Amino acid sequence: MAKLKISLFLFLIGVSSIVNAQENSIVSAKTDSIYSWFVQEKFNAIHKEFDVEMSRSLNAEQLEATWGQIQMMFGNPIETKEKSIGKIKSLTLVRMPIVTNKSALVLSVSFDSVYKVAGLFLSPGKISYTPADYVNPEKFEERKLKFGGEQFPGNGILTLPISKTSSPIVVIVPGSGPVDKDLSIGPNKIYKDLAWGLACNGIAVFRYDKRTLQYQNQLLQNDSLNEKFTIESEYLKDLKEIVAQLKGRADIDPKQIFILGHSQGGYLIPYLNKNIKGIAGFISLAGTLREIPELAIEQIHYLTSIDATQNADEQRIDEVLKRMHNSCSKQVMNLKSNQEVMPPYTLNYWRYLANYEPQKMVQKIKQPILVLQGERDYQVTMKDFQVWKNCLQNKQNISYQSFPGLNHLFLKAEGVPNPAEYMQPNNVSFEVIQAITDWLEKLK
Repeated sequence: MAKLKISLFLFLIGVSSIVNAQENSIVSAKTDSIYSWFVQEKFNAIHKEFDVEMSRSLNAEQLEATWGQIQMMFGNPIETKEKSIGKIKSLTLVRMPIVTNKSALVLSVSFDSVYKVAGLFLSPGKISYTPADYVNPEKFEERKLKFGGEQFPGNGILTLPISKTSSPIVVIVPGSGPVDKDLSIGPNKIYKDLAWGLACNGIAVFRYDKRTLQYQNQLLQNDSLNEKFTIESEYLKDLKEIVAQLKGRADIDPKQIFILGHSQGGYLIPYLNKNIKGIAGFISLAGTLREIPELAIEQIHYLTSIDATQNADEQRIDEVLKRMHNSCSKQVMNLKSNQEVMPPYTLNYWRYLANYEPQKMVQKIKQPILVLQGERDYQVTMKDFQVWKNCLQNKQNISYQSFPGLNHLFLKAEGVPNPAEYMQPNNVSFEVIQAITDWLEKLK
């Protein structure tokens, strides 16, 4: 009987291995096809592979617009590298590294039990990260914190200075898109640099995976059913819970909780001030007070001006620009479908922002504000830096500093500003860490 059981066990293992190998072969081949269809611009073919939820959330036109933006940022694909295949609950996840003529990407596709696409992401490729010279790991420790409840469970990292019992804390509010807690772009981890650098100077930092990193498809699906996808569901709900948790910790000074908004996170500072109580002050890193679609239009014009290959498909560029124009507050209220606005966001998302007036609301902020700007930033420019100054010219507790040679990620670079420089190994400039530290010290 024992031999029979062992034989049966080994037989089942053998069958399982064969089944897994067959499944891996199927999803690998399907991922190859999806990649080929992106390159060949056969977006309807990709869409036909979607499951019901994905089909409802993302159509072929949105795929085309998103692919166009990806190419503008990261270049054209050249080749693919070896895929990795794994399981996430009932889904099979395939990750395919892609080499482009400017940088690298990862195509991530999750398949359900009948091999329909249940999730699809294109993200910057990852290369080994090297901490900055100004980081001393002996000066801080890190702890994981959870938030978000049952529907959208999230996690973040609390970086604490070892030398202090009760620290001031900076909560990093990330920029647009499905951003991870480190803002991982190629070999660089921007928010990790900020957290480790500030912690070495005695300042605690909390950084977290943005809700859209894991739940973007679910948020888009909910938008088409019962819950509108807005900055409230993308940002505010998680941040309220995060701040409440931090206030209750013995190792955090509840009267010194600061919000640092990067890019779109900086754009939301007036909104967060209105909706989250007990914030001691705000830091804008490459934040804007203008409409996001307005900046996106400027970025497209800039990128096509510095790279002639970007003009190769004028029809696609025109379609992307049209959707960006449609997403502006003056146009969006007259539209009827998600297919007319800038993806991956929805009509509800842009309509919500159409009623947001950051240039007026920022003037109601009573707490101190630090505005930092890289002078070679082509995404949020010195024009935006001047808008902050114009809006806050009558306030006394506002500090400004711009940095020559620093880009949107506060990395040093040379030559004509372009997306490829984000992929070069680098770290956030120490002068940015020091500027934040000095400002916080003055507020004590």
